[in-house]
Amino acid sequence: MTSATAAPGTGRQVDNEPGVGLRHTLAVFHGFVDHLPATYSDSDTFNEH
Repeated sequence: MTSATAAPGTGRQVDNEPGVGLRHTLAVFHGFVDHLPATYSDSDTFNEH
């Protein structure tokens, strides 16, 4: 769920969460995905948590 507020004086809604277009987002995601096998050896272990 995103957090959004009206931009002052514009009547437009502003999304306060970073979008997928930010350059670091893909790198952060891949780092997270690469970390999963080391933490959860298989899908059964992952599903238990």
